[in-house]
Amino acid sequence: MNDDLEFRRSVLFSVYGALKGEIVPSMRRITVRWSKKNILVTVYTHGELSDHDKEDFDGNVITRIIADFPYPDKGDPIVTLRFVRCDEPKVIEDEGDIVYARKEY
Repeated sequence: MNDDLEFRRSVLFSVYGALKGEIVPSMRRITVRWSKKNILVTVYTHGELSDHDKEDFDGNVITRIIADFPYPDKGDPIVTLRFVRCDEPKVIEDEGDIVYARKEY
């Protein structure tokens, strides 16, 4: 199997698994972008996300993803997180792969 396809699969499985039970109602969309050196998870919110929710997400979701790629000094990508406030009805423009999107009207 192609190494890029296998890596993509590993990243997406890691992110999907890490998100279980961690999404709060103010999260509109979550995307992921990656390269062999970096994985960037972006959380788009409606309204300001509380510090508690940000810390929980970082401590639970990102920690789980890092556990799947624990050795950046041996070639694993570095995992980073960013939160972006994007209130409805503003359109979210992101070129990453969507791993979560809530239904919006």
